Amino acid sequence: MKTHYLLLLSCLLHACSPEKEPVVVPPPVEEPAPGEVKMKSYDVIMHQGNDRLVLRGVIDHAGRQITLPAPGNQRRVIDIDSAVAEFTASDAVASVIVGDVLQSSGNTPNDYRRDFTCTLAGDGGDTVHYTVKTFAAPQTTGLPVISINTGGVPITGKTNYVPCTLSLSDPGDKENDREITLSADGIRLRGNTTMNYDKKPYRLKFDKKEGFFGLGKAKSWVLLANYLDPTLMMNTVAFELGRRFAEQRQGTRPFVNSANHVELFIDNGYVGSYLLTEQLQVNEHRVNIDEDNGYLLELDSYYDEDNKFKITMYPGGTELPVNIQSPEDDAGATALAAIRADVQLLVDRLTNNRQFNQPDERYRELIDMTSTVDFLVINEIVGNQELQHPKSTYMYKDAGDPWSFGPLWDFDWAFGYTESGFSYFADYKTTRFLFSASTNFRGDPRAGNVFFAQFFLDPVFRAAYKARWNEMKPRFSTITDFIEETGNKLSRSAAQNKIRWNNHYAAINHANEVARMKAHLTARVNYLDGVINGNNW
Repeated sequence: MKTHYLLLLSCLLHACSPEKEPVVVPPPVEEPAPGEVKMKSYDVIMHQGNDRLVLRGVIDHAGRQITLPAPGNQRRVIDIDSAVAEFTASDAVASVIVGDVLQSSGNTPNDYRRDFTCTLAGDGGDTVHYTVKTFAAPQTTGLPVISINTGGVPITGKTNYVPCTLSLSDPGDKENDREITLSADGIRLRGNTTMNYDKKPYRLKFDKKEGFFGLGKAKSWVLLANYLDPTLMMNTVAFELGRRFAEQRQGTRPFVNSANHVELFIDNGYVGSYLLTEQLQVNEHRVNIDEDNGYLLELDSYYDEDNKFKITMYPGGTELPVNIQSPEDDAGATALAAIRADVQLLVDRLTNNRQFNQPDERYRELIDMTSTVDFLVINEIVGNQELQHPKSTYMYKDAGDPWSFGPLWDFDWAFGYTESGFSYFADYKTTRFLFSASTNFRGDPRAGNVFFAQFFLDPVFRAAYKARWNEMKPRFSTITDFIEETGNKLSRSAAQNKIRWNNHYAAINHANEVARMKAHLTARVNYLDGVINGNNW
C-alpha cells in the first residue's frame, strides 16, 4: 500500500509538467481479475508550442471516470482538438471506441475540449463506459476560442494597428469551429479609461469583410475586456434588454449589438474571458443609414474625434460634447456645420430656448419617439450613469428623418456602480431615478443630465414612456432567468479569468455576483414600476 501511495504521488507531481518527452513513471495499477473489462492506463499527449505535454489520466474504476489533470499553465494547447491518447486495457478488452471511431493507442486523435465517453467492449460481449473528464483550462470552458498571432509584436496603443492573423474554434458549433486565419489590417487597443487597465480591450480590423457567429460581415470588430465587471456580463444583459425591446417594436428594428463570449489568446498566451461584438459604425448590418448623407454622433465628454463641436446647454458653461462618427474624415468636416445646426435646433426646442421649463412641443418632430423612449427606459433599468456626463451615448439619423437614440453601449457605470473598483449592485442605487420630471438637473448641471432630463418635462413624452414601460414589463421583468442562464454558461470561463487576473479578481466570487445582479435588477424594476405607475411621476 505504501509503495502504491508513493507511486501515485510521483505520478501526480509529474502529470502537468511540460516536457520534451513523456514521463516514464507509470501510475499504480490494480491488476484486473480474469475476464474483467477495464481500462488500466490512459495518458494524453498534447503540445504547447515546442513543449510536449503528458497528461496522465487518473482512473476511477468505481465511478467509471478518467480525469485528466490541468496542463500546469494557461498557454494555448495547439492540438487540443486532435490530441492522441496512449492507453492500455485489460486482456478481456476486444476494442475501445469513442463515438463510432475505433481507438488505436498512440494513433487515434480525439477532441479534448469537452468531456466524452470511451466505451470498452469485452470479448465476451460485456461493455464498460468511462467518461473522459477534460482538464480545467481556457480551452475547455465550453466557450469559443479566438487566437490572435502578432508574431510577438506588443500591442501598445490605439492609433496604429499591429498586423496579425486570427483563428476561431468552437466546440459547441461546427459552423464556428474553423480556422479563419485571415491576414488582417491588425489589432490595436481601444477605449479611454478601460485602455489603461491591465486587461486591455481591443479593436480588430480585417483587410476584407468577415462575419463571426452568423453575424453580418464587416471589417471592424471589438473585443471587450469587461475588466471591472465582476459578472462578466453587464454589457450582455443590457444588449439582451435592447434585443427584447427591438423585437417588440413596429416598423424597422434598431441595431442592437450582439454578445459573443469567447476565450482570448494572443501569441498563445491566455488573455482572459472577453466579449466579441460589433464596432459601432455605419454598415448595412449595423447602424443602417446612408454613409454619405446620414449622421452617426457620439455624445462623449472625452471629446476626442477629429470632427466635433460643443453646444451650450446651461448657464455657467455646461456644454454638450458632440463627436461625429459618420460621415468620416473630410466628409465629416464638410458636413459639420449642417450637423451642428440640426443638433442645435433639437437643443433649442428641447430646452425651450434655454428657459428649461416645458419643452417647445415642436421638438417631437425632430426625434423618433419610440427609439428615444426605449433608449431611456433600458438605460434607466440598468442605472447607466454614463448618460449623465454624457459618455458613450449615441444618436443617428438619415437625411430627412428624425433623430433616433442608440445603439446601446458601455455599461461600466451601471448596475448600481459606486464608482470604485468592483463595487456594483449598491442597495441605495436601486431607488435612484436617473431621469424623471423631478430630476434636479440644476443641482447637477452636467450636459447629459440637463439634456435628458428635459424630455421628462413634457407630459406627452412621460405618457409615452409610461405606456412603453407597461407594454414591455412582461419582457424585461424576466431578465433574471437570462442572467441565471448566462451566469451558468460563464462559470468555468470566470474561473479561468480569475486565475489569469488573480491580483484583480482575488476577492470575487462569480456565482455570488450573479446572484447580486439578479437581486439588484429585481429590486430596481419593482421600485421603478411603483414610481412610474404612481401619481407624482
